[in-house]
Amino acid sequence: EPLQFVLRPDGTRIAVSDYGPASGRPVLVVHSSMTTRIVARSLLRALQAEGYRPISIDRPGFGLTDEIPGMRPGAHDPFAAAAYDTLYVLDHLKLRDVDLVTRGAAQFVLALGRLAPERLKRVVLTNPAPHTSAGDRNMGALGAIKEAFRRNPAMIRMAGIYFTRQSSFERLVEFMAASMRGSPPDEAACRDPEVVRDYFRATRMFPTGRLAGYVNEQTEFAQGSKPAPLPGTNEWRVVIAAHDVLHDPEYVMAYFRDVLPDAVFVAAPDAGRLLALSHPHYVVAALKD
Repeated sequence: EPLQFVLRPDGTRIAVSDYGPASGRPVLVVHSSMTTRIVARSLLRALQAEGYRPISIDRPGFGLTDEIPGMRPGAHDPFAAAAYDTLYVLDHLKLRDVDLVTRGAAQFVLALGRLAPERLKRVVLTNPAPHTSAGDRNMGALGAIKEAFRRNPAMIRMAGIYFTRQSSFERLVEFMAASMRGSPPDEAACRDPEVVRDYFRATRMFPTGRLAGYVNEQTEFAQGSKPAPLPGTNEWRVVIAAHDVLHDPEYVMAYFRDVLPDAVFVAAPDAGRLLALSHPHYVVAALKD
């Protein structure tokens, strides 16, 4: 990993990977609340082949980025805090603006779009997640976990500790297979050694015990509410997979059409939860649209 650290004003560290090339159009690749800044090789190749310079950042308390002192779960907005980190990194890299692609993490991008809309050009959200609601889908292992967190947010830290003890490669393979059951494209992705290995690398925060970012964001998902509409997002593209075991695609589409009234929505009929890893051409096409 091309790791470097950017310091906040208080001296704490933000971990950044700048994959290059320096001549490419900078695109910020945003990780989900279950992973870290490690960009899957399939997505990395697809972006670089089209002239992009992928850059990724561990949000506060994820991976190798320090927590923000004094920020307690449920008592602050972790997505707004992460947006300020992003501005520190862009200033450090002398980048006036960037394109952006995500795997989930829509709430963070909304916070960044409200804080500094002039720093974002084309934005591509893939499979954005609504706040946890009884009206959404709850299928398989991930669905059961999501519903348990909604009912009792105190379980989030306990689940994170459990993950640290069950984080071998073999156990991750089993967990992914169980979690993606019922989604044919995701089941196929779970049989791809590169996809599974890259997902494994991106979850290495759990064995280190660095759980603060995960706990903060999952608590916000469980206790939060629907964001206010963000107008002026004509350059935003929202790509929603038809085979998502965690969220009902129609529910997600309606939810985010309210939140992003000016964005363009794109259906991915042959993709699932792992769209950004297994079908990166959707991401690139939305960026270049």
